[in-house]
Amino acid sequence: MLTNTTGWKQIDPKENAYKSFVTHNGNVIVSYSDIRFLPKLKLQNDERMMEIEKESCKETPTIPTGKFSVLVGEFPQSTIKGYKCQREGVAEVTKAQTVIISYFIHNLKDKILIITTSYPKDNVLQKVKVENFIKSLRIWQ
Repeated sequence: MLTNTTGWKQIDPKENAYKSFVTHNGNVIVSYSDIRFLPKLKLQNDERMMEIEKESCKETPTIPTGKFSVLVGEFPQSTIKGYKCQREGVAEVTKAQTVIISYFIHNLKDKILIITTSYPKDNVLQKVKVENFIKSLRIWQ
């Protein structure tokens, strides 16, 4: 699934996550990512599900808190059917400007794969680590 986790450490999965990863500076977590699976609704096709999820992304920004902006875009790999939901704002815990991106991937038969990442907005190194992490995703069915 992920072929490049360089710079990331796998940790005990957070609640409802399949896997969780962090980057850190000493004992301080800098970036976070988790992988989750949701069952596909049998009543909806993938295109309709993606429309619903995109609207949900725009309407329900849960984190970060405070002032935020939302961007919905295509998934960065053309072989993967999905999109990304990006939020920027002040994180509740760190009080820092944070970028949170959720990638919704619909290539799997019965499940939707969701990878969520977060990193400090102005930290170019962490942004590159997140981008490399996502680019390393491979889907086998």
